[in-house]
Amino acid sequence: MTATMTRDEMAAIAGDRDEILSRLRALMQDRFEVEPARVQPETKLVEDLDLDSIDAIDMAVELQGWTGVPLAEEALRAVRTVDDVVSMIATHLSKVASGELKAPAASPPVSAAGQGGPGAPAVAGSGAAGSGAGPGSSSSSS
Repeated sequence: MTATMTRDEMAAIAGDRDEILSRLRALMQDRFEVEPARVQPETKLVEDLDLDSIDAIDMAVELQGWTGVPLAEEALRAVRTVDDVVSMIATHLSKVASGELKAPAASPPVSAAGQGGPGAPAVAGSGAAGSGAGPGSSSSSS
């Protein structure tokens, strides 16, 4: 998994579409075995690269790993081409670097019997610290 960038790195990269494209090519090669030369701005993710909905989720998780901040679902739904992904990443990096978007508060670890796990999507308000919704917390109140 890709390490989370610092705010300075995000700010520097947000304005550099060539750097974003380069990192996206590396991600596509590592995760989906797509040759970097096939990853061009006009390339369609589904039609040209044969990515399916599971691949799109995997890509979103990897991209979120760059910032530690979930991507907007609306932005993900609008992505059709590599250039769309580059634009979405540039906007996202810029917003995170400026502080407009922030990483969600850390939640307590989920037990082996609980939901979630590596790569599970974050859901706003679920399992948040102090919610009393953790395992074993419901039996003590009346």
